[in-house]
Amino acid sequence: MKNIFSRLRKLISPKSIKRKIQYYFASLTLIMIVASISLQVWVNHDIFDEYFTAGVTKRIESTDQEIDDMLKEISNSLDFVAESATSLPKGIAEQDYNLLDSCLRVYARVFNLHSYVLTDTHGGIISTSIRKYDDDDKANIGRLANYVMEKGSSEGVALILEKDAGYYAARTIVDQSRKELGVLTFVKHSLGEEQYLTKRSQALGMQMTLFRDSVRVNTTLVDNNGVSMRGSVLNNREALENISKNKRFIAPTVIGGNRFYSFYHPLVDFDGQNVGTLWYGIDGGVRSELTRSITAIVFWSLIVIAFICSALYCKLINKDIIDPLIRLANYSEVLSKGDLTAKEDNLTYKYEVGILQKSVNEMARSIRRVLGPIVEMSQQLHTASAELSKASQSLSNSANHQAASLEEISSSMQEIGGNIQNNMGNSNKANQLSNEIGSDVNTISVASSNSLKAVHGISQDIVAINELVMQTNILSLNASVEAARAGAYGQGFGVVAKEVGRLAEQTKMAAQTITDTAQNSISETENSSQKLNDVLPKLDVVIDLVKEINAACIEQNSGVSQVNTAIIDLNTVTQQMASSAEEISANSEELAGTAASLSEMVSFFKI
Repeated sequence: MKNIFSRLRKLISPKSIKRKIQYYFASLTLIMIVASISLQVWVNHDIFDEYFTAGVTKRIESTDQEIDDMLKEISNSLDFVAESATSLPKGIAEQDYNLLDSCLRVYARVFNLHSYVLTDTHGGIISTSIRKYDDDDKANIGRLANYVMEKGSSEGVALILEKDAGYYAARTIVDQSRKELGVLTFVKHSLGEEQYLTKRSQALGMQMTLFRDSVRVNTTLVDNNGVSMRGSVLNNREALENISKNKRFIAPTVIGGNRFYSFYHPLVDFDGQNVGTLWYGIDGGVRSELTRSITAIVFWSLIVIAFICSALYCKLINKDIIDPLIRLANYSEVLSKGDLTAKEDNLTYKYEVGILQKSVNEMARSIRRVLGPIVEMSQQLHTASAELSKASQSLSNSANHQAASLEEISSSMQEIGGNIQNNMGNSNKANQLSNEIGSDVNTISVASSNSLKAVHGISQDIVAINELVMQTNILSLNASVEAARAGAYGQGFGVVAKEVGRLAEQTKMAAQTITDTAQNSISETENSSQKLNDVLPKLDVVIDLVKEINAACIEQNSGVSQVNTAIIDLNTVTQQMASSAEEISANSEELAGTAASLSEMVSFFKI
């Protein structure tokens, strides 16, 4: 199913302009043909009715020849029986009805007859295959027999039975002396038989009906419910008037709500009496075979003419339009691939194709003139942009490296500035402390001089104490002497003198210790005083140096601040320069890419 749809899609939507023009032209032609036929059918419906009715008439007239052949066949069969069957005259003469019945049944089977009738010379029935018949039937058969007795033979259509017309052949039966014994009638087909009418209708491709007066006694028509219309009445007044006059009537009629192209054929017997009417009809909705044939012939004739015209037009279109367009399309395709060295199509074309050819050739020449310099300039631009890209990349790298170095220097200077700030703070503290130390050292030096003076005073006092101790010892010695002189009276005083002498001795020893200590202290104090005197000039030098260091730190801090500010400004400029270098690098890379793309695009063309 998908393949069918894909093929239909390809057929309906061809890809080439040649196929499209052919397809559209053919489609338009077919549409015009179908529209013309449809319009003709719509406008000239009566003409088609005439064609259809004429077709029905020709077909029925062709059946008359078949009926004549059938009647001749029956007549020949009857002649054969009448000339060769000796049992018939014998049976009639002897009134042997069993012999007659058996003999005639055999002939009926051999010749495929519907029925047979054997009458005497007065029309009385001797033998027949018809089982049921009434007085009217006897009258009809007797009338036929009397006619045959007068004429010798007869064939055609007649009412053998009431309401049942049939095709027959009849002739007289004679004995050896040529005496007429009776009349033998062979009935080939009964029109009232449903099976015969159905087969005949199928063979002709038409509906059929047998009328007796205006009643359908046998028909192939059915109503909308599928029920046979046998026994229904003909309501067409015009048709009834023509039938009553034994005239044919041909016209479209409506039967049971359906339109038929109708042919009413009156049936007349041997003496000119109407025995019924055969109706032939083709359904106007389905159309007859003849109508379809005529329509098909007309339609296909127009189709053939349309295809011939289409083929001729397509050939002319191919010669003047399609083939030149294809060559121009091939040339344009070569140009579209960039090959400007392709050879121009120099054939001479007519109409708008010639204008298109000149335009394409001029376009190709203009492209060659324009693209030549562009190719050279694109190559130069590609080379220059590549060098610019390298230089801008190098500048960007240098600027980034310089910016990084400046950031490191700035960071180091900030650290140095911090250290200088710390040093300046420490130098300020050191200066303050040195001043305080100098003041304290001067105070200590004064105190040391005073202490030295006090120690010398103590030493002098100790000397005085030593003299007193010596005098006390002398006095103690004198007291001891005097106590010894006093004897017992002076013992107590002697003890006191000893104690005083012992205390004097201890005092002497303590004084000596103090003297020694004082001497040592004097010595140390003198040394300390001497060292302080030696340190004071140096301390003044240190204080001056600290002051100079503090001043230098202040100047250094100011210089570092200025350097740091300059480095910050330089770093800002370097960052801007790095950013600009990056932008230049990016732009140069973009320019290089654009130049490469341009070069690549231009390289598409071959000049």
